[in-house]
Amino acid sequence: MRIGYLLLPSLVIIALLRISATYSVFWQTWDEPAHIAAGMEWLDKGRYTYEPFHPPLARAVSALIPYLDGVRSTGIESGAWGFWDEGNAILHTNDAYEHNLTLARSGMLAFFIIACAVVAAWARSYGGIAAALSALLLFTTLPPVLAHAGLATLDMACAALVAAAVFALDRWLDRPTVVRSVLLGLAGGAAILTKFSAIGFFGASGILTGAVYGVAWLLRRPAPDNARPRLWHWVGGAVLVAAAGLLTIWAGYRFSYSSIQEAVNLPSEDIEAMVIAAGPFHDSAYAFVEATPVPAPELYYGLYRFFDRNSQGHLAYFLGNVQSEGSWYFFPVTFAIKTPLPFLALLLLGGFAIVRRVLSGDAPPRWLVPIAAAFGVFAITIAGNVNNGVRQALPVYPFLAIVAGYGAVWLWQQPRLRRAGAGLAVVLLAWQVTGSFVAHPDYLAYFNPLAGGRPETIVGDSDLDWGQDLKRLSIALKRHNVTNVAIAYNGSLGLDLDRFDFPPRHELVPYEKTTGWIAISVKFLQVGWSAPPYDHFAWLKAYEPVERVGRSIWLYDIPEEER
Repeated sequence: MRIGYLLLPSLVIIALLRISATYSVFWQTWDEPAHIAAGMEWLDKGRYTYEPFHPPLARAVSALIPYLDGVRSTGIESGAWGFWDEGNAILHTNDAYEHNLTLARSGMLAFFIIACAVVAAWARSYGGIAAALSALLLFTTLPPVLAHAGLATLDMACAALVAAAVFALDRWLDRPTVVRSVLLGLAGGAAILTKFSAIGFFGASGILTGAVYGVAWLLRRPAPDNARPRLWHWVGGAVLVAAAGLLTIWAGYRFSYSSIQEAVNLPSEDIEAMVIAAGPFHDSAYAFVEATPVPAPELYYGLYRFFDRNSQGHLAYFLGNVQSEGSWYFFPVTFAIKTPLPFLALLLLGGFAIVRRVLSGDAPPRWLVPIAAAFGVFAITIAGNVNNGVRQALPVYPFLAIVAGYGAVWLWQQPRLRRAGAGLAVVLLAWQVTGSFVAHPDYLAYFNPLAGGRPETIVGDSDLDWGQDLKRLSIALKRHNVTNVAIAYNGSLGLDLDRFDFPPRHELVPYEKTTGWIAISVKFLQVGWSAPPYDHFAWLKAYEPVERVGRSIWLYDIPEEER
């Protein structure tokens, strides 16, 4: 038994080493400079104004270790690319680009550890240390999880704290003590401070979790009076949850406040249109909107931007088509091809076993909570209008790892299968681990065999090409002795390739057939310059690349006679 508890931290340490080993392979992905700049502004300048489209928690954590190392804001707050330029400048502080990027990414490991702790603790209640070990083994070998735990972005933080919040809600619904009420408020508030989509994830998962407990309460025998929470326990607990959650969110915005007008960024003419209906109370209504203070004004404006972005959609390549509106089946498809097959098999077995045991009365209804929470996350992603990667559904993985982990234990313990069940469980777990190590370090662009040999014909964006292979391109160009290259690179806004080790280069021109060396990101082969008819570089499809650099950049050498 003791060795089992020693293995739990060992699994986490191995995963941390694997994640940190990717830092030196990949230079920045698309979003990282923006998040680091916003987080550094929060830490260094005590404000949060660059871009409130995302909450500050994960961003501040990404900037924390560089800040402690002496890195500060550079003062670039305007210009062609605004705070993206600021983020790029921060990364190049003291000409220590890789060092600073490593420090920023290291902060995300804290959220990965939180997610691991939730998975292990929750799974342990299903089948003891064996369930905890199998669930944690599966979770720490999931390529999408390893990928986003290794980037200074928001997705790992969101996944970890949404899982923690639902776990806290599960415990609170079981017994609303003071400690559990405060922990639920803290976890829920912290989750909302990672990404605004966490509101939907936690809300939908929380409703379904409440439904599980509600059905259980209707079906079970009443508990003894001395064990049944009183009404005042629930009311008092709910007040504590709300207070702790709201205070946590306000603290995340540094206890800022402003008028209602400033909070929603309304010009005077819009306010006039809103309050004119007040009639004789027009002046009072106007003064109320203009002068009444509200906490965390960045939160309201950020939510406005978030919902506006969702209504506009996001240009995405999916199944051979370019679309700006979301498809309901985008996330089911990407989940199916981005998740290891043994994990999917154990997930189906675990889900079947849990539902069967609950229906037969052998297990408490609360065992259904991770399944219900996963459905809540999927419901929100499917309903959304922005399809830019399985990372948006990353919070589903902690819940599903618990279910899949129990699937391995259930398979092992089946008396009818005897040794065959145990053998199959070992094979599936070994397959998961082996496949995960084979995928190293390309966790971001991982696909299971269902995607076939050309995943670029199915999806793109952060599932395949998020600008991660720039360093590999630099190495490949040196290996081929390239002295001049035409390039179309899908990288961060404001990224200056002159700061990196590249030969002389020029931009690849749309529709212009070019000879010599060409490096092009997969995204540009899929959607061109992101404008109809999206075929700006389609002529390159007639040629075979000399090398596929990493998973996201194609390198060509077009002979002169091909002009």
